[in-house]
Amino acid sequence: MTSTATFHAIERATERTSFNKKTSVRMIKKALERGIMWDDVSSFEKEYLLNKSKDDKFALYYSGYCFIFSEGNRRCITMFAVPNWFFKKKHYNGKEKIRNTRRYDRNNPQLHYDNTDYRLDSLYFMEEDYDA
Repeated sequence: MTSTATFHAIERATERTSFNKKTSVRMIKKALERGIMWDDVSSFEKEYLLNKSKDDKFALYYSGYCFIFSEGNRRCITMFAVPNWFFKKKHYNGKEKIRNTRRYDRNNPQLHYDNTDYRLDSLYFMEEDYDA
């Protein structure tokens, strides 16, 4: 059908993105041209893309999806959505990554400041100075 993607890749792209076949082929071509490789990302994303790049295949990230291409003829084999944490802000406690920030906040309340908005307090002081 096309030299950019296999039939399986086009079927998976139409199924997982709800685009038609023509748009899916266009998206695969853009992923090959503009996709982000493992050496362009940070540690967790790099590890994820390296795990997907095995044997004679390489993985690219493009538009919320991971595309797997063959090394030799550069044809797309398949594509799938990346996890929710991909390219999100990471939270750490020292060198340990915090997986669930809500649970961490609940278990470590002493690390947080009170909810006082100091900017509003300073505005009230300014108003009192002008009234006097």
